[in-house]
Amino acid sequence: MKTSLKVIDKRIARVGKLGAELNDYIHETALMIVTHAATVGAGDVSRVSLLMAAMPNSLRKTALKTWLGLYTPVVLDGGKGGEPYSARLSANYKELKDDAKKAAAWKLDDAAANPFYAIADAVPEEKEYDLAALIKMIQSFGKRITAKVEAGKVAANDVEAAKALAATVEHFEFKAA
Repeated sequence: MKTSLKVIDKRIARVGKLGAELNDYIHETALMIVTHAATVGAGDVSRVSLLMAAMPNSLRKTALKTWLGLYTPVVLDGGKGGEPYSARLSANYKELKDDAKKAAAWKLDDAAANPFYAIADAVPEEKEYDLAALIKMIQSFGKRITAKVEAGKVAANDVEAAKALAATVEHFEFKAA
């Protein structure tokens, strides 16, 4: 198929325009959701899950999730491997008794002034990892397991196995051929 550069350039311009419009539309919708949840909606964040499901797969979802974490007490679970998102209020927010502190958790003015899509420009792309860095990641996971055991976050009947797993992982070694 032969296409002129003029046609291609028109399409590129349209992609830019539609992308900007979509970003603004998503941002306005997200603001409506969190404003409703913070004021008249008594913390109902169910529409966040619906918005995430409606969005195209792109960095927009990651940026919106980050934005929600910065400006609201909303936590998003799921979303990996096509799994649906599930929105909820953070445990810290739910424990707040003071209405003023609850209101302060919703940074609506900041959320309005800082569109979610601007975050994508600020988030660096994932770096490339060498084998040594990957091994350190595995070893650090052992330390995280140990911390969970020490904090009492592991089921009593699994503590000894978790300790053994942590010791194995913390001392993990691998020699490339």
